Amino acid sequence: MSVIKLTYTHIQTFPLSVELLLPETVKSGPLPVLLFFHGGGLLSGSRNDELFGCPSAIREPCFERGIIFAKVDYPLLWPFTAKDIVSSIRQLWSFLGSAATSSHLPEGSSLDMTRIAVAGYSGGAYPCRIAALHASPKPVAVLSAYGQGGDFLNLNDFWFGNHPFSFPEAVKAADGRSLLQATGPSIDDPFVILPTKGITNPRWLLFLWMGLNGVYLDYFTGINGLSDQLRALKTREEREAKIIDLGLLELFPEIRLEAASEFPPTFLFHGSDDAIVLVGESERTYTSLQQAGAEVKLVVVPDTAHGMIDPKTGLLFEGRDKLYRESFDFLANKLLN
Repeated sequence: MSVIKLTYTHIQTFPLSVELLLPETVKSGPLPVLLFFHGGGLLSGSRNDELFGCPSAIREPCFERGIIFAKVDYPLLWPFTAKDIVSSIRQLWSFLGSAATSSHLPEGSSLDMTRIAVAGYSGGAYPCRIAALHASPKPVAVLSAYGQGGDFLNLNDFWFGNHPFSFPEAVKAADGRSLLQATGPSIDDPFVILPTKGITNPRWLLFLWMGLNGVYLDYFTGINGLSDQLRALKTREEREAKIIDLGLLELFPEIRLEAASEFPPTFLFHGSDDAIVLVGESERTYTSLQQAGAEVKLVVVPDTAHGMIDPKTGLLFEGRDKLYRESFDFLANKLLN
């Protein structure tokens, strides 16, 4: 395996990188690519995290099938917003199709822009949805694993503070202003996981604090008070109309899916007991894409929490390897056939 790290754009002074991992034997001609977007609630995480950032379960099979595996940076929320994420996806596509990228590949090779698939775990599924709607040419396939971004406007008000899980005491006691001041602009925030405390990144605590206080969409959009405005609206139609009136349509993929007949073939999997990103996010995406006539598959794993963890044991659920292989095969079939 060889690694090529390239800067595809900058945001403020931060270089946004795409890291191409090439198989040992690289064929000449246009090559298929799997772009992977890390998780972390869009506020935290890194392209180098194993659990949510660079999973061997789909990385290693890429090399076996002659597919380039690419790890992608993107702007993290606060102070960046979803608008910056959308912009970065457009800039990424432009860069990948340019001579600046192909010049770094082995002689005679290039990236095949008609054979790009996207995959994202947790928050990383949001950039995948954006690429599927806004990138040109479109990806040939999408993988969303316990993915965020499928139902921000749900009427159970999950993103407005109505959560089915208890928050850590550190989050309940946190001062939001202090957390915001402690977390400056970032495009890379590797998870720090301690045995007795779990994830301790200030940015992850900020994600939970936003959830506890029901203000996540304020920081997602950059509009102070938006969460309160949306919470006061009691139908999905009213909430969607508000988003459209504010010129935010491109930030909310869920609004466009029912008419997205050209949305790429999509594989979704999710744990039924996920309390960080509700399974309803994937279920709504599945239903909307079915209604649009797009190809879509959903696997809901019973009694499984976020990250495909068995809540009884704290370990990855037993069928993980088989499911991950099935999801990879779905992508590979679209990339190679």
